[in-house]
Amino acid sequence: MNENQPGGAGFSLFVEVVRLAEEKEKIRYFHSYRSLFRINYKIYDFGGKVLPRAIPVDALFLTLALYFPCLPLSWLFSSNHPWFMNWIVSGTAAWLVSQADPQGKFLPVFVWDFLCYLFRPKMTNLAGRPIHRTRRHRLNWHAMEVTDEVSIDSL
Repeated sequence: MNENQPGGAGFSLFVEVVRLAEEKEKIRYFHSYRSLFRINYKIYDFGGKVLPRAIPVDALFLTLALYFPCLPLSWLFSSNHPWFMNWIVSGTAAWLVSQADPQGKFLPVFVWDFLCYLFRPKMTNLAGRPIHRTRRHRLNWHAMEVTDEVSIDSL
């Protein structure tokens, strides 16, 4: 019996490798608890036509938000059709921004939190409100001198 035919040693090894590859595709890895519980909304079809790749809704909104800021950059690539080229440039920029996931947060949320951290007062309570410093008072460090012995019986 040939080992490449069903029932041979080579064929069973091939089947085992395929089974392990299929199991590995089913496993999802999460780098933080935020990415575990974050719901990713995606567009799978448009006008009844199935898209070759799902488009994340947050990347779509980022593309719209980056459309006008990326317009000068698209003039460099294509001066004949900058509006069309700008969709490609802003879509690529939105895809790159949406791929980063620092500390399990979406990149614009991470940047906002970082800026808030830089500009907020560093002395805050647990609610995030600043703690105002009270006036400093000088402490009197002079201790009274004890001269009499105190007995426990007298107390």
